[in-house]
Amino acid sequence: HMLRGVWPKAFPDDERLSRPLFDLLGVRYCLSTEPLRHAGRERVLTPRPAAPFHVYQRDGALPRAFLVPSLRVLPDEDAVIAAMIEPGLQPRAAVLVIPEQATALRAHHGEPGAEQRAVVVTKDTPTELELEVAAGAPGFLVVSDALMRGWTATIDGQSVPITRGNLFMRVLPIG
Repeated sequence: HMLRGVWPKAFPDDERLSRPLFDLLGVRYCLSTEPLRHAGRERVLTPRPAAPFHVYQRDGALPRAFLVPSLRVLPDEDAVIAAMIEPGLQPRAAVLVIPEQATALRAHHGEPGAEQRAVVVTKDTPTELELEVAAGAPGFLVVSDALMRGWTATIDGQSVPITRGNLFMRVLPIG
């Protein structure tokens, strides 16, 4: 599609490029052959290629794994999709879930807290992801990888369920 010129037209240079959905998806850089006003902070390439090429850094992009304090329960997946594209989306504040997902997550969860807790990737292989989560109030660990069958999780050696949240991401309750 890029060769036919379809891709550049998919993201017009307007306020949609600065929506929080891109932060939730972890989009840190936008690349363009045209200057953009809404893509982020322009970074300088050294040396510049012969053809104009622009690199923009989005400072709000979330890491692959992060902790949020609460759930935002919506009636169905259509409502989750609508919430994800809202300009007012707050991906650092809540995981978007449907009622069944909220029930599963709350069954294994303490009282949520508002403080931020650091999440550090300590091992990342094709078959294993190991994270270290700083101590603090309970919350929900969001891993932005797609939830697929066969994934398992343990916290301090204890098996815990993985639930889908934010439409496709892996979410675990952290006590």
